[in-house]
Amino acid sequence: MFALVPPAGTPTSILDLVSLFRARFSIDDQSKELSECIFAFSGARHFYCTNSGRTALAVILRAFAKNANSDKNEVVIPAYTCFSVASAVASSNLKIRLVDIDPATLDYNYDKLQEIATEKVLAIIGCNLFGIPSAWKKLSAFAKARDIKLIDDAAQSMGSVYNGISLGLNGIAGFYSLGRGKNLSTYSGGIIVTGDEEINREIARQMDLIKEPGVIIEATIFIKILLYSLFLNPYLYRLATSIPFLGIGKTVFDMNLNSSRLSKFQICMCAKMLPRLGELNSIRQINAGHLARAIAQSKKLTVIGWHPEFINNYLRLPVLCSDGVSRNKAIEQLRKNGISASAMYPSTIRNITNIEHYLAEPSGRFEGAEQVVNRLLTLPTHPNLKPTDILKMISCLNEL
Repeated sequence: MFALVPPAGTPTSILDLVSLFRARFSIDDQSKELSECIFAFSGARHFYCTNSGRTALAVILRAFAKNANSDKNEVVIPAYTCFSVASAVASSNLKIRLVDIDPATLDYNYDKLQEIATEKVLAIIGCNLFGIPSAWKKLSAFAKARDIKLIDDAAQSMGSVYNGISLGLNGIAGFYSLGRGKNLSTYSGGIIVTGDEEINREIARQMDLIKEPGVIIEATIFIKILLYSLFLNPYLYRLATSIPFLGIGKTVFDMNLNSSRLSKFQICMCAKMLPRLGELNSIRQINAGHLARAIAQSKKLTVIGWHPEFINNYLRLPVLCSDGVSRNKAIEQLRKNGISASAMYPSTIRNITNIEHYLAEPSGRFEGAEQVVNRLLTLPTHPNLKPTDILKMISCLNEL
C-alpha cells in the first residue's frame, strides 16, 4: 500500500497559503490580530513569537537565570520528554536534573521528585506530553515550597485547559510550539506567554537580542510550509519521509538553536489559523475517543491518560503495549495498512549520546522512562483522519 497516513499534522490548503502570502504584506494588522487571538484562547497578558519552541524555552530560562543567584544553575525535567527540552536547557548553560516518570501518566513520579536535591535548582518544567495535563497542583506546591520557578511546557497541548487555566499559564512563564505535527502548525515556531510583570521585562530584554529572520530565510520557510502541506496527503507522505530537507520524523539533540523571531509570514499564518484551534482540537478529541474506547477493551494495551468522562486534547494517542515486541509488531502492521504510528522518542534523556556533560548527576537509572521508551506506541488523532483509518487502527491492534 503506497498511501501512508501521517502520524500528526494540521491541514492547510494551498489556497489558504496563497491568501496568507498576500496578508503577509499587511503585517501590522496581522500582529494585532495575533495578539487578540492569543489573549482570547489563553488569557496571556504578554507574548513573544520565536522561530521554535526550543528557542522559546531557552529565552525563558535565560530570563530566569538573569534574575537569580549564580549558584542556581539546574533545571528539573522528566527523564522522558522531547529532546528539544533538554537541548534548550543545555544551550542556556544550565544543568539538567532528571526525574523519573510514571508510565501510567507520562508525568513525574512524584515520590522520586520529592527525593531530589533542590539547592541549585532554578526551575522545573511540566511537559503535558501528548496533551495530557501534568499534575499542576502538585508541581505548583513543590515549586512554591522550594522557591523554584515553574515553567508550563504546552508545546503539545495548545488550547487545552487544566482546572480553568489554559495550559501554558500554570507557571511563571510557559510556551507553545508551532512546529510540525503540533496542535497548530506554521511548520516551525514558538510562542512565549507570561502574566508575571517582572519576568516579562527580562524576557523582553532577551528578545531584544534575537534577530528578525531575513528575506531568504522567510522564503525558505514558505517553501517548506508549501511542501509540508502537500506532503500531508497520504499519497505523498510516504515520499516525504524520505526527503532529508523536510526532517520529518526525526528526533535529535541539537545544541545549535539558530535563534530568531518568528517570520512575518508565519505570524500571518498563526493569526489566521488560531481561531480554528478549538475546532481542530475537538476533532482530535473525537478521533481519540473512538480509538481509546476500542483499545480500552484490550488486556494487552493501555491508553495513557484515558478517562471516558473527559477526553484530553490528545495530540497523538499514547498507548502502552505489554512489551517491546508487541509494540514493534503493531507499528509494522499499522504501516503495512497505511498508518504511520510512532514509538516517539528513541531513548530516555539520560541515554542521549554525549549528554553526560550537561547533566547535574550523570549517573542513575530511570526505570519508568525506560519502560515507556520500550513499550510506547502513539496513534494519529489529527483532523485529516478518515473513519476508515480509525477502523484500520482498531483492527490492527485487535490482532495483537
